[in-house]
Amino acid sequence: MHMRVPPPLVCAIALAAVIALCGRAPRTVPGAAQPDDRGDDRIAGVIGGPLVRTDHGIGAPLDAGDTTVWVWSDAKLEPGQRVIATGRLRTPRGLLVPGASDKAALVASRGAEWEMTARHVTVTGEDDAIASQIWRWADRTQREWAARIRIVDNSPI
Repeated sequence: MHMRVPPPLVCAIALAAVIALCGRAPRTVPGAAQPDDRGDDRIAGVIGGPLVRTDHGIGAPLDAGDTTVWVWSDAKLEPGQRVIATGRLRTPRGLLVPGASDKAALVASRGAEWEMTARHVTVTGEDDAIASQIWRWADRTQREWAARIRIVDNSPI
């Protein structure tokens, strides 16, 4: 039985179609921001959850309408706050170094498409949606339990 091999042009078109179907939709840029430039951007939205608290600041998802931005800030952020964050909007990128964390995958796992280190955050109000109320409760519970663990951990044995 003789098998007929498709011409290279047909193979190229089929491959391009598969790549197009599997490709990701283009990211939505929040507001008038210009990602990956050298200027500061202002992004307004609602802080979601969960928050990541470190010794160097707080990380939180900022729902900016059509997209979500992962914001790092020194300011005290709480779920449900309406804020305007000012800083440089960046595309999270992974490193090609073995063993290094993949920042793009980490930001995506947190539900965000963009990343920003905010130089300034202005709180403009509170969001009373049920999702914000649940995230506030979850954040408060997490902080209380973390404080209890810290007390137990620092006690003499």
